[in-house]
Amino acid sequence: MGSEEIGSGIEGPMFSVLIPAYNVAEYLGECLESVLKQSYVDWEAVVIDDGSTDSTGQICDRFAKKDIRFKVFHQKNQGISVTRNRLIELSKGAYIIFLDSDDYWIEKDLLQAVYNEIIKNKVEIVAWWAKLLDNETKQVQNCQNCIPVASEVLRGEEFVRQMTKNGLCRWWSFLYAFERTLWDQCHIAYKEGRVICEDAEVLYQVLLKAERICALGNYFYCYRIGREASLTGQFRYSKLRDMMEVSALNIQNVRKMELSTDLKDDLCGNFAYMYMESAPQVFGLGKKERKEGAQMMLSYKWIVNYYKDFGSLKNRMKIIAYKIFGVRISLWLIYICQRIMGY
Repeated sequence: MGSEEIGSGIEGPMFSVLIPAYNVAEYLGECLESVLKQSYVDWEAVVIDDGSTDSTGQICDRFAKKDIRFKVFHQKNQGISVTRNRLIELSKGAYIIFLDSDDYWIEKDLLQAVYNEIIKNKVEIVAWWAKLLDNETKQVQNCQNCIPVASEVLRGEEFVRQMTKNGLCRWWSFLYAFERTLWDQCHIAYKEGRVICEDAEVLYQVLLKAERICALGNYFYCYRIGREASLTGQFRYSKLRDMMEVSALNIQNVRKMELSTDLKDDLCGNFAYMYMESAPQVFGLGKKERKEGAQMMLSYKWIVNYYKDFGSLKNRMKIIAYKIFGVRISLWLIYICQRIMGY
């Protein structure tokens, strides 16, 4: 991809910032302001109010009146996956960037840095790091999320290999800018009905498809954790269902891909972690949901065979427990340890 080819065939801005919004009135202003203050100006922000019942919609409209680069749409509540798919359809930029409406960009030069990297290295994907903001304690911690260091341009497979070989990365699409043509070539969409793990089902496939990816090596994104009203801040049956189902589907898909054995093993080990995180929580559900959750947990117990310790003593102890006690008893023991000791 030459610099003269960037955005060719696309009539629109360089960047489309895609923001799904649902009942985030408390945080949305900070999110949208972080886009508005960007030093690089060739962008549009496509915002969908997904049937909010608070003042989210009014805040969206206020920013649309303030700056025509904000394109605001309102719809009946349809969920995060349907909303993300519609955001992509409505956007016109050469590159797309996801931004969660309760999060924000820390630096005003994020888009400029991404643009510079695209021009300099002719990349299809640019990545960056995040800071995690605890919504309760207000403590902040850095999170590189296993994204490789800056200054290297890597093929998609090598990028994913470096992400997964030494630990458990989180599949967060908001840490990337994606070339639209690459995204379209993947022929994938977010699955309707997902309440969590929708990124995990999609992101790895786009990364593997890329020929040129680089990372900025900066903490540009603030990810808010511990917010009870967010989908990731609650535990319920639908969350457990999605985590286990996505874990299983991803492993099955990876096993069919033409990848090296070590990369397959690391990817499957990473996806198996989602099962290991969610399955013990079955024991904390209500009676009816616990029965359904237990059936699902046991139907996917084969996932344990792909679990890896990644050099962690805690993970190694879990694997030993599975071999000694079997899946159901070991998962129950893990749940008890988590409740009593925070293990």
